[in-house]
Amino acid sequence: MRTWLRYSLITAAILLTVGADAFAQSNQVVFNEILIRQSGNSNVNQLVELRNTGSSPINIGGWWFCHEFNYISVPGGTTIPGGGYLTVHFNQSGIASASDIYFPGEALSFTSDLGLYINSSFGTPASMHAFIQFGGVPGSGRQSVAVQAGLWTNNAFVPNPPAGQSVEFCSDGGGDPTMVGSWGATLAPTIGAMNGCGVAVDEVSWAKVKSLFDPRQRGLRPF
Repeated sequence: MRTWLRYSLITAAILLTVGADAFAQSNQVVFNEILIRQSGNSNVNQLVELRNTGSSPINIGGWWFCHEFNYISVPGGTTIPGGGYLTVHFNQSGIASASDIYFPGEALSFTSDLGLYINSSFGTPASMHAFIQFGGVPGSGRQSVAVQAGLWTNNAFVPNPPAGQSVEFCSDGGGDPTMVGSWGATLAPTIGAMNGCGVAVDEVSWAKVKSLFDPRQRGLRPF
């Protein structure tokens, strides 16, 4: 009996650890950049970039996108390598590859939201993995679920850049993808590559900058 109980406790501990690790790994995937309009008012080939911020590959096959109560399943086996990117092409045909997947006939409106779910329980906050809202007009999408999940702030919107420009997550310096202040518009989209937000100045580097203007650090007499 004791041997069985010990075995059961060890097995439960292992399962809990594996489950926690899987959950932690799934949190590595973030919305990283969105190009909602290539030109004019065209909604053809809208690009949504996902980034795996961790070092281990993540299989997101079977996850779901939810856009204004339209549901799109990610093809099975879709994997984002550690530190890698996946470009999702909405309203565009193409051949899926390790870096790109395509959803022809599925266009995103210019004023909308986009949720990423780990399963099809769309009204359940625990099932929502990531969320973003753009366009500046509150819609009838899944914002309330995102707010309950702690993934978004009510009636908050990322910048809405003009055609040909994208909005990107500034992860350097400890950015938080759930906060609109971590997002910025860019003139030169960087889909499939590191974002060009720049590195935030931390206290250490700022001290170095201040030292350049301190005459005592340069062997000069202070004013």
